[in-house]
Amino acid sequence: MLGAVTVSPRARRLGSYFANRIDGYFGAGEVVAFLRNRLRSVPGNVLVVWDGGPLTRAR
Repeated sequence: MLGAVTVSPRARRLGSYFANRIDGYFGAGEVVAFLRNRLRSVPGNVLVVWDGGPLTRAR
């Protein structure tokens, strides 16, 4: 599962986005696409928290 939480201080809102797969793991390209889509929808600074596990290592 991929997930993202957004916080809007002005509107005082939380947003949540997720993607899941039941047939295996996300590839690096899919993760990059997910993050790029989030970056397009969120103005300002972004903090990414990454677990650093062996399945999440790619260029």
